[in-house]
Amino acid sequence: MMHLLTSILLSGLLATAVAIDHPAVLRGGRNLQIDGESDICACSPSAYTFLLDFQNQCDDNTVSNGGGVTDTACIVSKATDEDVTDFAPNLITSIQIFELDGSFGVIQQVPLSGAFRDGDSFIYTSISAYRTDVAPRALQAILNGVNAMDQPIQLTWIVTFSRDCSNFPVLNEGNILGWTTLSTLVEPNAAICPAVPTAPPTGQPTSTPTSSPTARPTSTPTSSPSARPTSAPTSSPSVISTTSAPSVISTTSAPTDGSTTGSPTDGSTDSGPTFPTATPTPSGSGGAGGSGGLLDECFSAESLVETLDKGLIPMKDLEIGDMVKTEEHQSGASCRYDPVYAFAHYERKSKADFLQFSLEHKQMLEVTSEHLVYLYGLSQPVRAGSVRVGDVLQANNDGAVRVRRIRTVSREGLYAPLTQNGKIFVNGVQASNYVALQSQSNRDLQLAGDIMAISHHDVAHLVLSPFRLHCRFQVCHPQEGMPVYIVFVTKLAHYLDSLKLPFLVQAPLLGLVLLLGACFLSLEYFLTLKFSMIVLCCGCLCVAFTFGPTISSLLLNAKKTVKTN
Repeated sequence: MMHLLTSILLSGLLATAVAIDHPAVLRGGRNLQIDGESDICACSPSAYTFLLDFQNQCDDNTVSNGGGVTDTACIVSKATDEDVTDFAPNLITSIQIFELDGSFGVIQQVPLSGAFRDGDSFIYTSISAYRTDVAPRALQAILNGVNAMDQPIQLTWIVTFSRDCSNFPVLNEGNILGWTTLSTLVEPNAAICPAVPTAPPTGQPTSTPTSSPTARPTSTPTSSPSARPTSAPTSSPSVISTTSAPSVISTTSAPTDGSTTGSPTDGSTDSGPTFPTATPTPSGSGGAGGSGGLLDECFSAESLVETLDKGLIPMKDLEIGDMVKTEEHQSGASCRYDPVYAFAHYERKSKADFLQFSLEHKQMLEVTSEHLVYLYGLSQPVRAGSVRVGDVLQANNDGAVRVRRIRTVSREGLYAPLTQNGKIFVNGVQASNYVALQSQSNRDLQLAGDIMAISHHDVAHLVLSPFRLHCRFQVCHPQEGMPVYIVFVTKLAHYLDSLKLPFLVQAPLLGLVLLLGACFLSLEYFLTLKFSMIVLCCGCLCVAFTFGPTISSLLLNAKKTVKTN
């Protein structure tokens, strides 16, 4: 019912806006031709920075009609058939922003996906920042999120502009639109908004001025688009359905790759131009996505680890030699336990930010953003920072747990145990021992823009072979901080990545590293096998020396008995 009310309200708003006759007021005798019409301008901002404020609702809107704004509307509703009473978001899972032309067709659409929290910000660049042949008639945003009870909720707002050439500014910094606040606005493109003020002359003009007045430069947006569109879409998707569509624009599955989701109403295929995508700016800092860097990637102190002898114990109580659960087979019928041979990170008093994943069945996982975790059904782990609400993690008993909520928490203590096979179960969720070597790649190592067929986990496991071999002959007791070898390898990897070397240089370097790692890994397995053979041979010799005489006597007695008979 709420979706239907939303559709009727916004449809009526846009129908009213279309019927309004806007006066033409031009400055300097300019006669602009935009959208096939004359005497209209694009005086709305060329770029917006939105700040998320979950304390606000639609009733708190401060954008009023008049001047450059003809109409506004804001609706918050439930996104499913559940009974929802709390419409305050706890997390925003996706955002879609649309700009509409004079006939309310979509001229630009930018989907944003991620875990947006209270206080985060995101930037949107208007199509008018780099095109002078269009004037946005309306700006619309759809925000999908969940409340404190993990119930899906949705907020939709729309602002319709007059496109009057004399009205500037159209919006003001600090204006509230539902869960968003306009924190920064960039002036419109002066080429299509004559009302933008120009700078006064630099000096008092004389009868014969020696120099021309300094003209005000054209404003540029704070964030340029990633690619300039070559042409406008041949046909725009329908924005409002005046029948009984439950929503303004279908957002059943927001894309994550930055592509537009709507399809032309005439059924033709049109990929449209490539538009910029924005990413959330986290309000916190540290290991979970701030300035902490890739050397702060661990588990929190209270994370629970399943051991063979001690049962479930906190990460802070884990010791070298403890046998921890690393793998499961056949729905938990058989489990693999490996010894902890070292800690890649061990800091008991340091504080860091962790991503806290609230999972089904009241499970919870706290891990830093660059650490690798396993998604259900995937053989290779991915960056924890790439996991989104709704994703499914690999859990105990070959099970799957869905992510219900993600937030950032601050904890004291950083722990990263290392096992022989590079895996570990933490709080019932399978994770890798390692971190992503590149923050721009979620699973596989990326060379010169090409995704390689080798994962961060496999590379790290090979690179740590010499360290594992060292810890086989000498106990690597945990020391505050990180082992020198791991610090060196991590910093070297980041340094080489920062050089942006060409593929023909990167590929041989990677091949050399992998070859050396494979040699050490082979040596490690050989020593393990050799040790096992030695133990087996010694056992056989012990059995022979212990029971040999007795067996020989029995055989001799049996032989005498046979001859006697």
